[in-house]
Amino acid sequence: MSGASAKSVKEDIARAVGYSRRFMATKALAAGSKAFEAYATSTAIMGRAKFELEILLADMLREMELVPDIKAQLRGPFIYKRGSEKQFSQALAGLCAHLEKLEQAAAEKVLSDRQDRIATFFEKAAEALREKNLPATRRLLNNVCEQYPDEPGIFSRAARMLADAKLPSDVIPFTERAIEVNPKDAAAYGMAVEACQAIGELTMAEKFLREALKNFGAHPKTYVTLAKVLYKMGQWDKAYDAARSALDRDPKLAEAREVVELTEKKVMG
Repeated sequence: MSGASAKSVKEDIARAVGYSRRFMATKALAAGSKAFEAYATSTAIMGRAKFELEILLADMLREMELVPDIKAQLRGPFIYKRGSEKQFSQALAGLCAHLEKLEQAAAEKVLSDRQDRIATFFEKAAEALREKNLPATRRLLNNVCEQYPDEPGIFSRAARMLADAKLPSDVIPFTERAIEVNPKDAAAYGMAVEACQAIGELTMAEKFLREALKNFGAHPKTYVTLAKVLYKMGQWDKAYDAARSALDRDPKLAEAREVVELTEKKVMG
């Protein structure tokens, strides 16, 4: 004797019933198909156990008929007869595959509609920018980011539009949200630093640069930028240290060497 035991078939039936009662159509069909397949191919199930399972399988089908997504695909009720287990296994598996395709198509439609709405927001924001209507631009970009905050890169996308329009003060809030959502958003750090420098917010630029070093590692060009910012702030010793850190990692960086020479003169006279 081989194949599934009565106990394992009962477990599959129980899962199918549980999914049906939660209206989880594809999971219910998959479990139901498995139950029928196991029952049909097992030679280990005999006697009273076989009779009990036939009753449970019929009950399971009645539960499935109550699931809206399954019911919508049926021309009539499930009619189960002894000996039709293999056919039922195949029929349920086929219906499961059909519903999965419908679900995938529906999900793709939802995603497509979502992308269209996001694109429309950005198109209108770009149009407002061309018309130099900054209040409308801000409103549209804020709205799209508020409505779709889980869209990957959406805050950086808004920041880039504003950066390209030379609006650094407006860039910073979007880069801050971009970094909050994804601390590994390198583009957001770059835009944030450039925007801060453009409006003279050097302390904030330093903060972003140090966060970038923490999140992305000791990149020599990041150290060079930090050294330049610190030099502008009049923090000669820190600027020197940052420039030296850049040179330690890339001795060919002329910009770093220039900052080292300038700060040496400031510190040592």
